[in-house]
Amino acid sequence: MSAKPRRKGHERIHRHAGHGPGSPGLLRWLVMAISVPLPWIGAGIAFVGVSRLARGLDWGAAMLALGIALIVIDVALDYWIHHDTVARADAPDLNARASRLAGRVTVLDRPLIAGRGRVRIDDTLWAVEGPHDLAPGSRVMVTGCRGAVLLIDRAPLTEH
Repeated sequence: MSAKPRRKGHERIHRHAGHGPGSPGLLRWLVMAISVPLPWIGAGIAFVGVSRLARGLDWGAAMLALGIALIVIDVALDYWIHHDTVARADAPDLNARASRLAGRVTVLDRPLIAGRGRVRIDDTLWAVEGPHDLAPGSRVMVTGCRGAVLLIDRAPLTEH
């Protein structure tokens, strides 16, 4: 009996069902479930530890240390879970529109005065900053961004 080839649609179903290389896996789900109550438990134990220390009772320092350790472990787990997800994203700059415009040549909409101006790229007006004062209609190149402000410089001359 020969094995039937798998169709692409079945791979998609299995991947979304929690199987395959891109899925979080059981360990990650367990860690996420533990990570929800962990800081609250840690804070409660630390609070009881401080209370016991203040009254001079034993085990106060140990409880305080345990509470702080649980909070630190939770922060480390959260970093591990989220850092890996962002690093493997299909489009990590999906919502970073300004950073995707680097290298694009456009024309100034308003004059660049004291290093600040405005350009229109597609259907959006962008605030810009640059090192030179330039007249409206000047060709500029986007060199980077700082938040929602595009950093620009004069566009290089092109030969026709």
